[in-house]
Amino acid sequence: MGRLEALDPSDVATILEVLDGFAGRRRGPVERLVHLAGHPDPTVREALVWTVAGWSTPGVLALVERLAVDPVEEVREAAAAWSSDED
Repeated sequence: MGRLEALDPSDVATILEVLDGFAGRRRGPVERLVHLAGHPDPTVREALVWTVAGWSTPGVLALVERLAVDPVEEVREAAAAWSSDED
C-alpha cells in the first residue's frame, strides 16, 4: 500500500500494476484507494472498478456509484457491469 501512496500520479503503468495486485481479494483498503476515483487517466479509474469488484469491504458501493457517473464511457460501463453482477 505504501508503494501506491508514494507513486507519481503520472506513472499509470505502475498504478495499474499495484491495482492488479489487489484484484481477486474478498476485502481491501477502499479508503486508501478512493482517491484514484479522481485520477486524470480514465484507465486508472476503470481499473479501480475491476479491482474492488469482488470486495465486500464497506465503501465499495459508494465508490462504484461515484464511478458510474464518470465522464468517460468505459469507466461508466465498468461500473454498470459491476452493478449488474451484484444484483
